[in-house]
Amino acid sequence: MKKLINLLIFLLILNAGCTSSFIKLDFVPRSTDINQFGITGKRNFHIEEDPGDSLVLRWSSSTKGGYRNGSIVAADKYIFVSDLSGRIYCFNYETGETKGFLDYKGIIKANPVILNNTLVFLSMPRNRDYTDLIFYDLPIAKERYSTKIEGKVVTELLLLNNGVVFITNEAIIYKYGMRGEKIFGVKSEHYTSSNLLAMGDEIILLSEKGEVVFIDVNSGITLRTYQVSEGPLNNGAIENDILYFTDYHGKIYSFDLLQKRVINVKELNEKFKMTPVADEKNIYIGGLSGKFYAIDKNTLEIKWVVNTDGILNASPLVTKSRIVIPDLNKHLFIVEKERGRINVKMSFEGRVKVTPIFYKKKLFIGIDDGIINCYDTY
Repeated sequence: MKKLINLLIFLLILNAGCTSSFIKLDFVPRSTDINQFGITGKRNFHIEEDPGDSLVLRWSSSTKGGYRNGSIVAADKYIFVSDLSGRIYCFNYETGETKGFLDYKGIIKANPVILNNTLVFLSMPRNRDYTDLIFYDLPIAKERYSTKIEGKVVTELLLLNNGVVFITNEAIIYKYGMRGEKIFGVKSEHYTSSNLLAMGDEIILLSEKGEVVFIDVNSGITLRTYQVSEGPLNNGAIENDILYFTDYHGKIYSFDLLQKRVINVKELNEKFKMTPVADEKNIYIGGLSGKFYAIDKNTLEIKWVVNTDGILNASPLVTKSRIVIPDLNKHLFIVEKERGRINVKMSFEGRVKVTPIFYKKKLFIGIDDGIINCYDTY
């Protein structure tokens, strides 16, 4: 009897310390929402808005775990942040108030994506060789669909207008529809650790063998493969039908997606992890050496270089006249686009690991361990 009473007391204490894990929201999707990593399937962190050089902290909120080199997604009055502890948080973009969170046992490496009013994400249980794909219905605060995917998914989800696409470490490409229905799961010959891209009816894969691979968006079948390098290809970005990417050897490429050919190649003798960003004139990219480059889109000639003395890994945000650069060496830079002059250098206690977003006139950044800052800009 005494053991039973002690057990009941323990369960009551345990229950009192538990926090409900849910996010309940209802909103109308808008074209201004940031629904996935890279803003769109072209993975190009370029916007025509312009934050100012004067940043005033509006709010700071924390999450349980740290971040990988991802970004933040946003819809209506809310931003969504995933962390490596297995949680996804929802904050009010104006106040930083936590509107709810989801807590899973697995690691959430990839950004969630927002498909209408559904949050779609991948959770990788520790010490297990599978990944959980989850469709979470925000208006009813409930999982609508979940399934186990064999293997690990270490790249970002690709959001399309009719579903999501991803690739596993075993080179199986999956597509799931808006209601969680499986559309295809196709074994590919092409392995990658780079993010998938999309343009028109084609998915674009940058392979570990130096290939640009085109895949049919409806069937998952490989359409064409072009060998461009002898080593692995890094993350790419698309601007005006041109794909820009780097390779393991420190070269940068421009590739015409309509004519399916390499336009230019430039040797930069740099180690890249960052996804490049392109605007109407230039490509912008930083290396692990701390050097940040502005490169002419047409000739691939270097226009300017700024040395941050940092470690540049996460993608920058390129705006109308500025570049916001996160630095693993605990800094954030705002650089003038035209001349490469550093206008702002901010220091933090943790590494700046998340690609910033500028949403509803506010700048959001992510800092290890588990800090999200929101700034008004002037």
